[in-house]
Parts: sequence; structure tokens; C-alpha cells
Amino acid sequence: MERADAGTERLDAVTLGQFLAALPSDVTVIYDAGNAAAPLRWVEPSELEDPTPYLLDGEFVLTAGLPFLGDDSSKNTSSSKTGSTTSSGHANSGAMADAYVRRLVEAGVAALGFGLEPYFDAVPDQLVAACRFHRLTLVQIPSTVPFAAIGLEFSQLLESGNARVFRQLADTNRQLMRAVLSARPEHELLSALTQRVPAWALLIGADGRVRARAAAAASAGALGTGAARTGAAGTPGGTGVELAALQPMLKRLLAGNGPRVETESFDI
Repeated sequence: MERADAGTERLDAVTLGQFLAALPSDVTVIYDAGNAAAPLRWVEPSELEDPTPYLLDGEFVLTAGLPFLGDDSSKNTSSSKTGSTTSSGHANSGAMADAYVRRLVEAGVAALGFGLEPYFDAVPDQLVAACRFHRLTLVQIPSTVPFAAIGLEFSQLLESGNARVFRQLADTNRQLMRAVLSARPEHELLSALTQRVPAWALLIGADGRVRARAAAAASAGALGTGAARTGAAGTPGGTGVELAALQPMLKRLLAGNGPRVETESFDI
């Protein structure tokens, strides 16, 4: 059996785009790095200046800006509540923001959520610039949305995704059981399999003869008339692979005793 290139996503993964779409409307994307399809692993609040030793790749990091309230950064930006702007403080805060974002990107963080209040009225300009430079998605979270609510939303999305997977597995198992009990179990089993998996499949007996074959609609559609032409020539129609090309792998599979697994790639 060979997988077709269907570009399908894992159903149990929550993407950044799905997560952001599920958040309250007053949560604002300040900078979009174009990684909406990236899978999220977890949502992690942290006020450490360098949280990366405690992060996994694909996390959504939340901060209220405490890492930017150091000796100079507390007076370096008009977004801070604490005071006037100085050129040296501005430069220092810019370097601090750049280093902070660079570490997050190197750790594989998917996005940074910046919570307003109690430290900042708006996302610091230096942080926005650093996220743009290092291409890290930056999200502004208003004080009306607690960080706990952000984490809870992610957990609910992840749970619903896993529930869909379990339902799909149960449906697939029932379909395969019905296929086994049908009048043509071999054909029906392969047909049921390729309805669920974007693949083509062949069942070949110990004598090397094809006993059953099936192909997913996407696979057969991509192969088009070429698949039909190979099938007409006495090769495994719907697979796009000449039966002769399978012979070396079949010989390895049928040699000896016991279960065997062989992998091979084919140009179809």
C-alpha cells in the first residue's frame, strides 16, 4: 500500500489559526507571521526574562510584560505606565525586546501573547518591532480576558479534536468489521481502508497474483487516465504502479516465515 499526497492535517492538532479564531473578538493580532497552519502544543504563561529552558516547540507564550520592567525598560517606552523616555533607555529596551523575541523564535515558539494591565497600556513598540524582525506572531490580550481563559480555550479545542479522532476511529473500526463479514471480504476491506486513508492498496497472494485492489478517490483522481491505462495493460489498475515494479518488494515479503514489513517509494 502506498500513501497518496493528500496534504491532510492531523485531526488531533490545534493550529494557531484555529486557536486565534476561537478567542474573544477583542483579542487582537498585532503582527501576523503567516504561520496560522502551525500546530500548537500548549499555552504557557511566563514572566521570566528567558522562559525558553522551560518551553517546548510550538507553544503559545503569554506575558504581561514583566520581563520588560527592568532598570531601564521601566522608563523606555510611551506604552509603560512608569515615566519618561530616554534615548539610552530606549536603546536598552529595544535590545532587551530583541533578545527576548530571538530566544523565543530559536525555541520554536509559535506565538507571543502580550497581556495589557497591570504593567502596560499597550504593547511596547520595541516588542512589536522585534516580533516583526524575527517573524514571531504577536497577539494583544486585553485586561478583560484572563490568561486562564486563554489556556482553557486551548484545552477545550484540543479535547474536542481528540474526541473527533476517537469517533473517527470507532467509525472506521465498524466499517472494517462489516467489510470482513461481507460476501467479498478482501475487496470490501481494501475499499473500506482506502475510503479512510488517502492511499491505494493491493492484496497479493503467495503466488504473486493480485487478489484485490482499491484506490482512494483522491489517489485515483490524481492518477486520472494514466491509472486506467495501466490497469488495461494488466497491471494493478488504480495504483499507477506497474506490477513488475512491485516484484522485488514482493519477493522480500514472501521470503521466509513470519510477519514482514517492507517499504519502497514509487513515482506515480
